[in-house]
Amino acid sequence: MTDTVERAEQRWAAAEARALDVLALPAPRRFSVARATALLVLPAALVLVVGLVFPPDSTGRWAIAWTGLVAYTAVLVASLVLAARDRRRGRVSPPVTDVLLPREQDALRRVIRERERAPEDRLDVVRATALQRVRTASTVLPAAIVTIGAAAALVAGDLWALNAGWAVVGLGSGAISIRSASTAQRYLAHEAE
Repeated sequence: MTDTVERAEQRWAAAEARALDVLALPAPRRFSVARATALLVLPAALVLVVGLVFPPDSTGRWAIAWTGLVAYTAVLVASLVLAARDRRRGRVSPPVTDVLLPREQDALRRVIRERERAPEDRLDVVRATALQRVRTASTVLPAAIVTIGAAAALVAGDLWALNAGWAVVGLGSGAISIRSASTAQRYLAHEAE
């Protein structure tokens, strides 16, 4: 065996060990695309719809914008603190794919997207990676970015386009997270059949 084959086997063995830890955990609840999309879009839509009822530069519009800004900044900070606490206490499993090279991670992504089939000895790593995607899928951060951007755009005057741009970035990030989790869930469902 050459050195690179040996190293690849070591990486996959380390990924397999992590995968077995992930597979031993209870299965995550079913990921709902509709619920995740609603959590991503509805708060910002609510802030915009209610805020636009009031005339520009009115107290009502400023109150709605500040309510959205403060509420979702608090949600953002709380979610970051909880994530850091969970990571520090070891409640979050390290990603299975961290020990693999980028090309090996790309191969896993292609299998999860059902563009390729995985060898039998790699199936646990693929399943664990898909489970982690479903388990860690969250729209809290993107929803906070979307809502904060929408609230700021509501009262930003000439800078509304910049703040709306932040909202669009948050929407894109949330859409990618939702797509990744739903693709992983679909792969797991097909594997279970």
